[in-house]
Amino acid sequence: MGGSGTGSGYPTRGGGGAEGDCDLQIQATLFGPVLAVVSGLNVGDILDIVLLPSGATSSVAVMTRSAPIQQAGTIAGVSQQAELVRCIQDGINYEAEVIQLAGPTVRLDIRMA
Repeated sequence: MGGSGTGSGYPTRGGGGAEGDCDLQIQATLFGPVLAVVSGLNVGDILDIVLLPSGATSSVAVMTRSAPIQQAGTIAGVSQQAELVRCIQDGINYEAEVIQLAGPTVRLDIRMA
C-alpha cells in the first residue's frame, strides 16, 4: 500500500512514485455513499482518495479531509480502476473534487493531488 497508518485507522495518502502513466483524469459517481457524510458535502469540496484493505483486495475509498476524517463512499466500476489502484500502491496521491450533487448521488472528478 502506498501510505502509512494514521491514528484514525485510515491510511494516509502516499508520496512519490512514478507519475508518468499515473496522470489519470477520472470522472465517477460515488459508490455506496454514506448519507451522513454526503449530506455535508458541497460542490467544489476536495476529498482524499485512499486504499482500504478489504480481504485479499483493496477498495478505493473517498475520505473527507477535515476532522473527523470520514469515509464518504468508494470508487467502483470505473474503466481506469486497476490503474488507479496500482498508482496509489506506487505512492501517487489522488484527490476528488465534488462536481455535482443530486441527493445521495455525488459526481467526482478524480486527479493527481
